[in-house]
Amino acid sequence: MKPKLSKRDTSLLIILLGVIILVIVYMYVFKAYNEKTETLNSQNVILSQQNSLLSQITANATMYKENTEEYKQSSDEIALRYPSLLQEEDVILYFADIEGNMSNVYTSYVGTPEETALIIEVPTREDLLESAQDITGVIAANDYINDGTYLDVSQVTVYRIASSQSLYCSYDSMKAFIDKIANENNPRAIDSIAIAYDESYGLCNVATTTSIYYLGGIEDSYEEPRTGVNSHYVDNIFGTVEMLDNANQDTESNE
Repeated sequence: MKPKLSKRDTSLLIILLGVIILVIVYMYVFKAYNEKTETLNSQNVILSQQNSLLSQITANATMYKENTEEYKQSSDEIALRYPSLLQEEDVILYFADIEGNMSNVYTSYVGTPEETALIIEVPTREDLLESAQDITGVIAANDYINDGTYLDVSQVTVYRIASSQSLYCSYDSMKAFIDKIANENNPRAIDSIAIAYDESYGLCNVATTTSIYYLGGIEDSYEEPRTGVNSHYVDNIFGTVEMLDNANQDTESNE
């Protein structure tokens, strides 16, 4: 005979099955639902922040474009004030030009310039997207990539060419000389100046140290100055003794 369950045992068995079902529901349904809800809530917070950020960027898009164009124009204007390279002959010709275009200014010496690279302080670029979390594709789509349209300051170096000069000039010419350098469009600076009166010439003997600046890393190419001296294709711009001898012999033979 099969054993019969009493009503009490049947009730306990039903209660036990109910508890098991509740545990299963909790473990595999309710708990998973709660975890999914927490995940969705967390994602919703992030998405709300992203939406607010992107709304702010969209609202200010016109301002960003105008500021970018303004910065581009400013950087181009600054870059135009600097040559791409300076060499010794550039410095010599610069002071020769001053001497030739100012009255009572006689340059007696232009020292070999000393070059120094200056550090450019590059400010940190403000990037609103940098603080955003997991915006799929948005950061990549809006990331700044310089296509050459804008001056890349991180690739530019400012060089200072410091040179010493000695010149004789009148007092008025000395003031005009200082004023000319101070008001040059291309950056110039008089680092030091010493003035003494030379009674034998009746002029001021002026010794200066002048700095001239140029930019390295810009796209402009260096243009060699026109010295007016024809090169003989040797290191010495005046040629060699042999070349001069040959030139004299050619002259004599032609005679």
